[in-house]
Amino acid sequence: HFGMGLHTGEAVVGNVGSHLRKDYSAIGDAVNMAKRVQESAQPGQILISEDVYLKGKDWVVVEPLPPMRVKGRQALEQIYELLSKK
Repeated sequence: HFGMGLHTGEAVVGNVGSHLRKDYSAIGDAVNMAKRVQESAQPGQILISEDVYLKGKDWVVVEPLPPMRVKGRQALEQIYELLSKK
């Protein structure tokens, strides 16, 4: 089992590397935030950032979790557990 974390935002996506080795990758603050949210999810749990919640609040049922400190950000971030769709 695994947990999922969702965040939305802009990222740079493409081939990164040298002529000897290239990797397809995504970088940016949105990618880092998604990683941090995912790392907080327990097996079978789906966590979403406040940005995701605000875009989909008319379609989902969530439970707010205590605000969490995210590495690389000064302010606490509001995270929600996705419970179901409406």
